[in-house]
Amino acid sequence: SEEADIQIGGHSERDVHFQDIEANTTKSMQSPEMSPGSHTPPLSPNPAFNSSSGVSRQSLSNRSMKRHFKEDGELIIELFIQLGERRPLSTHVPTCNVTLSEVSAKDLQAVASGLHFFLATEASEENAVTKFLKHYPSMKELEEKYSNFEEGLLMYCSRLLSDQSKFAKAKLFAVAALSIGDMFTDILMIFEYFKSGDDKYGWAALACVLVNLSCTSILTYLNNRALTKRKQLKEQFFVWTLIKPGVNAWRVANNSEHEEGHIMHALNELSFDKGIELISEAIPGSVIQLAAIMNAGISNTSRNAAFSFAFSVFTSAFTSAMLSWDWDNNKEQRRLVPWFYGYIPSKLSSKIIVAMSLYCLAMSNLITRSFSCVVLYLSGGVSTAFMVLGAELCLYLVIKTARQDFWYWLPVYGAPGLFISLMVRVMAKLLADWTAVVQFRHPLDVGGAYFTSSLALTIAIGMWTALRYDKEVVEKEEAAMDNATVVKLMASMCAGIFVSYSVFLANINKNYLHTFFSLKTGNEQTRSLFTDNEEDERRFKILTKNKHLWKARIGKEVEEWLNLRLPLWLDEELDWFNEQKMSMIEEEMIHDAEVKRRVMTKNVKGIIEERRNSSVIGAFVDARVGMGVDKVKEENDETGEFNPCNE
Repeated sequence: SEEADIQIGGHSERDVHFQDIEANTTKSMQSPEMSPGSHTPPLSPNPAFNSSSGVSRQSLSNRSMKRHFKEDGELIIELFIQLGERRPLSTHVPTCNVTLSEVSAKDLQAVASGLHFFLATEASEENAVTKFLKHYPSMKELEEKYSNFEEGLLMYCSRLLSDQSKFAKAKLFAVAALSIGDMFTDILMIFEYFKSGDDKYGWAALACVLVNLSCTSILTYLNNRALTKRKQLKEQFFVWTLIKPGVNAWRVANNSEHEEGHIMHALNELSFDKGIELISEAIPGSVIQLAAIMNAGISNTSRNAAFSFAFSVFTSAFTSAMLSWDWDNNKEQRRLVPWFYGYIPSKLSSKIIVAMSLYCLAMSNLITRSFSCVVLYLSGGVSTAFMVLGAELCLYLVIKTARQDFWYWLPVYGAPGLFISLMVRVMAKLLADWTAVVQFRHPLDVGGAYFTSSLALTIAIGMWTALRYDKEVVEKEEAAMDNATVVKLMASMCAGIFVSYSVFLANINKNYLHTFFSLKTGNEQTRSLFTDNEEDERRFKILTKNKHLWKARIGKEVEEWLNLRLPLWLDEELDWFNEQKMSMIEEEMIHDAEVKRRVMTKNVKGIIEERRNSSVIGAFVDARVGMGVDKVKEENDETGEFNPCNE
């Protein structure tokens, strides 16, 4: 009952007013809306409860586990008691095929564990309760006898998951607060650099802040360009007053609806902004501040400088860990892409270890890369640092090209397609190398084997630069830090990468280990959309992907299938085969002139022309799905690639 004062989950002493539950449940079940019919008597009060004492519960430990329930009301109360118990999440659906009249206290434990399992694996409470009722015959009987039993379960599940929802919102606001705090500490250091005469560090830090704000401003303009001038100015005000991360977090936490005129949802915009912040401000800012510290020496470093550097590293590592954590724990992703999402285990102790490992991996990786970059800069200047790190990036692009895996999945071609593919590949590589976002192990990004090998390469570069620090910097009498200190710090960070990644792999779900070492390419993953599916709607998704990834291998097969199925789709007027989908079909792929005429209607041609004339961001969103902005998520869920627009 809504009126019942119920506190469930997360408390060592659960204060549950069962007499209120019993009174309200009995009252509602005897009401005309709940009564199952004249053949079923109304529920009797549960004798296990003493209303004078407030609450009195017989613990299962004091009951016979084979004890059966005489009344439905007693069984329902015991079910809710069991649902409130903390227990390890099962790795499979517990079995309980007994009928309602045969249910024992032990059976209810299995049934309660089953609902917990469905809540953890399904995309919503509604889906979880629906599957729960179908899976257990006894619960199906209760649903048939009492029309609002399902509604009661949904209310209870919402309460049960309320702590998780609050935690998710708290994480959003924590990340936003860290982003704003990092920006303010960077601005503080800019003033300090200019005040102390370190102008080069001041100008470099200022450039990073301005690039970050400018890129965010451009993205905000593109996302809101269909709105009124006043609303656009309001959004720009949020950017330039440094409160945009907080605004994004508030919108996502409050499930703000997709506003007409926006290209992206609030979650999409937040994800893009975080990526821009990491690449343009957080990562280079850490390098600049570390360079200033190493140039001045630890003993001569101010507290403000040390705090600002530590805060930047913490913010970047926390953001990276949360990206990896949230994407893998997304129930919708786990349902649609089970082969890729699910490496975080259900056991609480293992979850804690994995979370800490993700954070330590990101932190160690960022510090090691920053140290290497600074040592290369001190030994040979900016050109040496760019040459070494640029050579690694070029090697990655050469490997991608050699494996015919350079093109990104977006169906954008020519110079715009080449530019998008290059930018996405570079950004994914930088984020994976510097912050170790585990999500980028996907075949459509850097790939599992390359992600793991890049960690090994980070360790190798780190130790190599530390060992040459004595020869290239100390001997030239340009070093403010002695060689032993640099080597010890670098060795500890490299050890941190190795240990944290080893602990991480040892504690994740072993069914996903192969994704961290897989040699599978993006074109192989894209082709599987067609070859591994039989349903027409699922197979059609191959046409929403860049043809460079699939046409050379299965182009003829796709074309034959398309021409065979097109007449049927047009005659049956299927809901999924709309004008947006038709616009994704190239005219030369359709052999029959009459079919081509029916597909290439005036509206479809208009959609194609509008897409060609749209901006890069507009093309990005529209082309990816071929069915409008509101359906963005559906098209790429099954590929599982890192997709900031995929909720």
